Parts: sequence; C-alpha cells; structure tokens
Amino acid sequence: MTVTEVGRCLLLSLVVLMSFGFDCVNARDQSSHAPEPSDWFAGDAHVHRGIGCSRSDEKEMLSPQALLEMMKPNNLAVVAVLADAGNGEMKYAEKDIPLITGKDNPESKPGRILHWDAEWHFDPSGVTFEQKMIGGHVIILGLQHGDSFFSEYTYPVLKWARDQGATVGFAHLQYLPEGIPKVLDCCAPLEIPVETALGNVSFLMEDVHGSETAIQAYYRILNCGFRPGLAAGTDYSCNFLEPLGTLLTYVHVPDRKLTYEKWVKGIAGGRTVVSRDGHNEFLDLKVNKTISPGEEIHLSGKGGT
Repeated sequence: MTVTEVGRCLLLSLVVLMSFGFDCVNARDQSSHAPEPSDWFAGDAHVHRGIGCSRSDEKEMLSPQALLEMMKPNNLAVVAVLADAGNGEMKYAEKDIPLITGKDNPESKPGRILHWDAEWHFDPSGVTFEQKMIGGHVIILGLQHGDSFFSEYTYPVLKWARDQGATVGFAHLQYLPEGIPKVLDCCAPLEIPVETALGNVSFLMEDVHGSETAIQAYYRILNCGFRPGLAAGTDYSCNFLEPLGTLLTYVHVPDRKLTYEKWVKGIAGGRTVVSRDGHNEFLDLKVNKTISPGEEIHLSGKGGT
C-alpha cells in the first residue's frame, strides 16, 4: 500500500506519531468480507430521511425499513438518522423529532443499528427562511428527547444537548475555505474555534464528498492543542443520492460489543478512522504495537521527538 493509496481516501484522528515505531496495516487483505478488524464498526453519522435536497420531489419520508435496506450496500453497522431540529429545511421534521428517544429505533436488527438524533441550524444565506444565524450546523448524537427552537448563536443549543448527556459536534468542515471566510454561505461552521476552545464540542465532521480544506481546518484545531474527534457522513440526501456510507466513520469498540452509546463515545474520544471511499478500505495504525487512534502517549521524561 502506497502513501498515495492511504491519502486518497483515509484519514486518521491519531495525529502525533513522534519518533515512535508504528505499523500501518492495510486491513483489506485481512478479511474477504470487511476491511476493518472485528473491534471496529462502520457507520454513517449524518443521514436525513425527510423531503429536501435531492429528494425534494418525493412525497414520502424514508421508512426505517427502507433505511435498513440502504445500509446493506456499504454494510453499515450504525446509521444516525438526524431530525431537522432547526429551520425545518428538511420537510416533515415534526414527524422525526418525536422519534428521538435515546433508544435505538425498534426496527433495528442485529448488526444494523438505526438511531434517531438531530441536526440544528438556521442558515445565514442560501435559504429563504426568516430566522437566520451565523455559526454552523450542529450535529447532536445521544439525545434523550428532541425539540426545535431558534437561537442567534450555537452555545444555547450546545448547552441544551450537553445537559441531556449528548455528544455535540459541527458538520460541514468541507465548506470552509483555505483562509479566513470572507462571505457567508449556508453551512460553514464559523463558531468551531470558539466552541472547541471552550470545550463545548467533542467532534468535527466532514460530509458529502469531504475536502482537503476540511482536513486543514481540523489540523489547525489540533495544532492549537485541542483534541476533538473526527467523523464523517454522507449528509444524505444532500449528497446527490450517493449510497449511505459513501463517506463513513469507523469507530473502535475494544470489547466488540457494539452499542450506539459506545459508537458515539468513540467518536468523541477520537477513536476513529474516516473513509471517503465507502466500506472498501481501512488503515490499521498502531504506535509501539499497542497504541491506537484516540489514545495518548505519555513520555517518561524530556527527550527529542
């Protein structure tokens, strides 16, 4: 496996290798059925079932049964179905919000977890809704109940979610430019620096097709000493109807007993590998034979790195 092959579609949230020995294993060769080891689980953390984006002409929301079928092509273990808890750009959000209960959807099957959570946003540009705000789209995973309300900035939403014990992050890293944003668009997560520094968000997400500017923004945050997790999802159906899991997040669950709560905690803890190539490749990286993405290396004393 060449460096080009790794860089084309895989990203790691383990970012400090220092001068330690490390092993990179192309896990595609380890199994004919799944590229990842058995204690890693692939999922799509950003899926909508409502009427909007590339499904604007549809009449019905996607059913749980349809979503389960859509998990099969990329063999996903987890899908977070996000209700539109903001401006209601995705129609019929009022049908989704009551499904946020803190429990897996009853239609979930062994090896296929469907779980309802939320995305919150009121865009400053690009849509015609009266209420607008600058800040970004907030992804909320692990809510106990849903709601929809307006705020002029993201902190009240982050606090509302965190008070329920939920894990909170910002979506759409790919819409950030290389430099300082000079224009407003629908989705750029402009409040990332502030809310990350305050410890109010636990992860950052790229979606749709991702971008190199997304990873540049993520590394700028890391280089400032902050450690948010990295996640990815499709933002279906705003991804031109490409399959669920075209962008996906692998999460490490050491005891191999997958639950939605463990999967979300793994994202917050940075125990992730992100793929832009669906469920086809995986990079298994170990430092000193044992240290995996999301773990820390503690030095015994001063020395070169």
